[in-house]
Amino acid sequence: MKWILFPGLGTDARLFEPIIELLPDPQVIEFITPAPKETIEMYAQRLIGHARLQDPVVLAGTSLGGMIAAILSETLNPRALVLMSSTPTPLALTRAARGLERMSRVMPSTAVNWMRSIPLGGKYMLGPIDVTSLQLFREMARHTPIETLRQGARLGMEWRRPPKFSCPFFHIHGTRDKFISIHRVHPTHTIPGAGHLLNLTHPRELRTIIQEIRHQIA
Repeated sequence: MKWILFPGLGTDARLFEPIIELLPDPQVIEFITPAPKETIEMYAQRLIGHARLQDPVVLAGTSLGGMIAAILSETLNPRALVLMSSTPTPLALTRAARGLERMSRVMPSTAVNWMRSIPLGGKYMLGPIDVTSLQLFREMARHTPIETLRQGARLGMEWRRPPKFSCPFFHIHGTRDKFISIHRVHPTHTIPGAGHLLNLTHPRELRTIIQEIRHQIA
């Protein structure tokens, strides 16, 4: 069963290293820069054009990647939808996350570049994180073009219509996520103490949950 994975904004395939070996036929779809007036629905359709689609398929994603996976589930009818630190509805995005996105629209590129180094405020938003995971996230963010960060954040914040899907749904969320509040979503699996980067900070717990999901949808 093929798994198509969408990483979060500012990350890449390394985000899925803790679970990639558990998946039978994985393909990670890297972000491309969204067009200035492109909606998240339009972008999702453009992004899926890079996938090797086959039945059955599982769509999975983290953060913005999970939102894209949810939107695509409405038309692709996958075997299952798996979200990590994400949301199937735009209502779950916190005020702090929306505020950061609005700031990025007016900031000069030098300031956005500085934000990619994850200063103190950014580290607070990520939640509990160890030094190794923070260094990896910083490296992935630095390799993401500034325009991709700006436009990608805009896609999430301008998202308005929750998708309708009927496939089995699994949602893994950290209890200390400050970008997407756990109080505004209904996860099927929670990881106590995890922030927004649970893929990196809680790999053992995530692996266990992914193995459970694999058995359920086999």
